[in-house]
Amino acid sequence: MAKQAFILVYGRDLSLLETRCWVLEGAGFRVQGTADFAETMSVFKAEPPDLTILCHSLLPEQRKEALDATRAACPSRKMLVLSGGLGELPGHEETATIDAFDGPRVLVATVKRLLGETEV
Repeated sequence: MAKQAFILVYGRDLSLLETRCWVLEGAGFRVQGTADFAETMSVFKAEPPDLTILCHSLLPEQRKEALDATRAACPSRKMLVLSGGLGELPGHEETATIDAFDGPRVLVATVKRLLGETEV
């Protein structure tokens, strides 16, 4: 049996965080959401996620801090940034960007693509 991918979702809006976690859990992923940077880094140290998602609800400086810290901790780990209509963010080959308003189907499809899973 394949290992269940672990996804960490970091954002400031608790309702959005809960909804995104629920959507991803429904798609079969093991998900943890955090609204606190220190908790996010603690999770990274305890069990580096297969994918980290940064919510568009983060302030630009919070997003940059999280991007820099997660890249330093695990440079090869994949990241997904939900942009909130900001378009592509300057980044790194392991970072993908989608519009947060594209909806749950696009979110799940993008996560599966980033994790190398295929639709059945």
